[in-house]
Amino acid sequence: MKKVIISAAVLAVTTLSFAFKYAESGKNVTIINTVEVKDYAEFKKGFDAGAPIREKGGIKVINLYQSVDNKNMVTIIEEAASAEAVKQFFSNPDMKAAMEKTGVISKPDMKILTKVQ
Repeated sequence: MKKVIISAAVLAVTTLSFAFKYAESGKNVTIINTVEVKDYAEFKKGFDAGAPIREKGGIKVINLYQSVDNKNMVTIIEEAASAEAVKQFFSNPDMKAAMEKTGVISKPDMKILTKVQ
């Protein structure tokens, strides 16, 4: 029984270690970013116009979603080369101004994820 527990613990530690090394090694990360906007149609125009800025910043849009209950609650799934690249891109004052210009009215709820399985 002890051998099984020890083996399971070693496997868990190895898996977590691999996951953290993978995340730190510059592998792509996924961003799930949810914001509320004043008006979706206006937001979408500005969002589409921002494609070159995202491309230059290394942010690739995977999908754009609207909440079923509130069409002005938007979730954007994106990818980037690293968590650091995401943080740098979204902390840029020009990016914050662009978000306000497109009608973003809430603080972004952003999750930066790395695939482990």
